[in-house]
Amino acid sequence: MSQRQSAGAASAAGQTRPRVLYFSRIDFPSPKANSIQSFNTCLEMAREGADVLLVVRRLTASRRDCFTYYGEAEHPRLRFVSLSLPLATDFNDWRGPYFRVYLQTFLRRHSKGPTVLMTRDPAGLELLDLVRGLRPPADLRTVFEVHKLAFLTKATHQEERGRSLQDPVVQEKVERRRALEARTYAGIDGIICTSDNARRMLEEHFPAHAPLCVVPNGTRIPVDATGRMQIAGTLDDTGRDLDLLYVGQLYRWKGIDGLLRALVRLPDAHLTVVGGNTSEDLQRVETVAAALGITDRLTLEGQVAPHRVAAYMARARVGVIPLPREGFVEAEYFTSPLKAFEMMRAGVPIVATDLPSTREILRHDDNAWLVRPDDPEALAAGLAALRSDRSRAARLVMNAAQSVAEYSWKARARRVLEFAAGLEPAREASRT
Repeated sequence: MSQRQSAGAASAAGQTRPRVLYFSRIDFPSPKANSIQSFNTCLEMAREGADVLLVVRRLTASRRDCFTYYGEAEHPRLRFVSLSLPLATDFNDWRGPYFRVYLQTFLRRHSKGPTVLMTRDPAGLELLDLVRGLRPPADLRTVFEVHKLAFLTKATHQEERGRSLQDPVVQEKVERRRALEARTYAGIDGIICTSDNARRMLEEHFPAHAPLCVVPNGTRIPVDATGRMQIAGTLDDTGRDLDLLYVGQLYRWKGIDGLLRALVRLPDAHLTVVGGNTSEDLQRVETVAAALGITDRLTLEGQVAPHRVAAYMARARVGVIPLPREGFVEAEYFTSPLKAFEMMRAGVPIVATDLPSTREILRHDDNAWLVRPDDPEALAAGLAALRSDRSRAARLVMNAAQSVAEYSWKARARRVLEFAAGLEPAREASRT
């Protein structure tokens, strides 16, 4: 454990909010979870008094339309900046030599006083590695959000594609990612883990690391005129005309294939699926459903804008989070599913698979119903239980409403800012 680790734990309540440069190599806006998480974290940091620049690869909408896409009003302290030009050029390559010059100029221009550079994902690791060699401004603090260990998920993704981990080419790719993580975690100023499992795995594989804290993901929790949180604490089946609801991407590690097999065992159930980023994923799901003979009991809504998801939640009788364990380290340990928080806030009883990742948020027969992973029969039994026993479902909803109150984006942003403000910039010796 780094000697600097304890330094970041101190609260900085009452200090001036630092300027935040939040880098995310995405096209923006986007319905993907990383876009939703980044936008909401940045918006709430702005509402907490920080001047925030959300720096993305490419802006595809106007400022006003970006806020509208996420269902929020414009905020003067949050601005969006595209680092890509609207044409094919080496400037658009975050790893290219031209981008290095552009980035250094950008940091000098926008690092005015205490400034925090935050980022996430493998692209963020590459960005921070580049920043280390630029001699950044003295008041710039670098913070990385650990959602998963990139080298572990790199390995599982290679296996999913049918590539052996014994292949020297695959080993080289995984080792390169591991080395990048080791340099980053030891050389930056602070680390924010989105789950305790991510923290535990980081400390196991990278014991030399910067100060860290655990700040989970969250959800948008509206408040009324008195400041009271608007959370659905009672189960009201009025208008809930969607039997089973899945919200999220259709990647294999999200568990949609197992959910379809569970649906076979529920002959009177209908599943609505909201999400699916690629035509390939949608086609795979349609093919599996046709082979199982359940096409007529499956509605694929496709990808929808984030602000439209709440309408589906309000109509759902049971929500499902069917993450698998076998072969998917990302699902087993690292995911902090936004849809779980959203369902808890919306009064949707949840059936989820019992994994280390889900147990950080959900408790069996308390605020959710947990079932064995990789077991379509167990998943079907859990779904049947909450479909038929609405008194049990109502109890889960009531307890979930109490649990989700601590997982607002506002609370998350406040904790992130206090952690970042309490960090000391890493000395040059610790960066090399």
